[in-house]
Amino acid sequence: MRILMITYLIDEKDTIGGFVCTWIRKLAGKCEHLYVIAQEVRHEITMPNVTILSLKKEKAFSKFHQFLRFQYFVIKYVVFGRIEGVFTHLMQIYPILAGPWCKLRKTPLVMWYTHKHNDILLKTAYLFCNKIVTATSESFPIKGRKIIPTGHGINCDKYIFRNWGNFNPQRINIVSVGRIGLAKKYETVLQAANLLKNKYNINNFHWQIVGGESRKDESEYVRYINDLYEQLKLQDCVTFAGPVPNTEVAKCYQDADIFVNTTPKGSFDKSVLESMSSGNVAVACAQGFDKLFGKYSNLLYFKENNSEDLAYKLNKLLGMQKTEMIDIATYLSKAIRQNHNVDILMDKLIEIFKEENR
Repeated sequence: MRILMITYLIDEKDTIGGFVCTWIRKLAGKCEHLYVIAQEVRHEITMPNVTILSLKKEKAFSKFHQFLRFQYFVIKYVVFGRIEGVFTHLMQIYPILAGPWCKLRKTPLVMWYTHKHNDILLKTAYLFCNKIVTATSESFPIKGRKIIPTGHGINCDKYIFRNWGNFNPQRINIVSVGRIGLAKKYETVLQAANLLKNKYNINNFHWQIVGGESRKDESEYVRYINDLYEQLKLQDCVTFAGPVPNTEVAKCYQDADIFVNTTPKGSFDKSVLESMSSGNVAVACAQGFDKLFGKYSNLLYFKENNSEDLAYKLNKLLGMQKTEMIDIATYLSKAIRQNHNVDILMDKLIEIFKEENR
């Protein structure tokens, strides 16, 4: 099968989109040939059946020039080529631009999208798509028969189960991974750490926050977080590690015992899934994780924007025996490998294209 994939960035080290390189390699392993249109290319993927087609954002090409290159590539491979399916990643504009040519040639168009944001662009993209693949039934804001939950596409070969032999009950390592922006609600992290320290009198933990500033327009929020950090005097138990390249984030999970994500409902954050695959005991508040946590939901799922509830749950975890922690971590890791493995996503994608081509 010959597939055209469209994405915004190819960069193995990018903290947000670095995983796309894994998706390309995995999908290429199931195709005769994979063509990839990328708005920006910072990393080469050398596989004999992969052709990378850059829109040259990395060369500072204008948006109009990028648009012309996009149309040229789509016409060349969809209209005049032998493409059997088009797979767009995340950006709503891609199905809109490629959709008319796909309709003309009756080429199946499938979009990956997992975000709470819904606007006229997404609604228009939905009309052009044959199917929408998304992480869970809650991670796409439009309901309809086109929606197919496939899991989040986690590279379980990269995020391997950690060595719990290094567990030290005298210093339990907690980690939160994600850029520092309003959506991540890091004030809940700092307030919970303060409660653990001053209300529960716990001093056997260290909390590391991994991630850089989100966007320039959120600098005020970053200042707020820094001020709160100083005000609560958390220097002895909380550390800001700054941004880490995608190629190195797996080590953050390997070094941690507990993972905490405070992003509220509407965002099924893949960092939680990566941590679970890695054998961390994950704690989260976003809708959908309560189901994923299964029999441990009451222990691991907390009320969003509620530092009291988060601190209460962490207090329980910090007092557990090593064997109990390993049991929870093993249960969570198995859930990811069975439901959110990238191989499952790619198998489902190929199956969708075969069905749509019948």
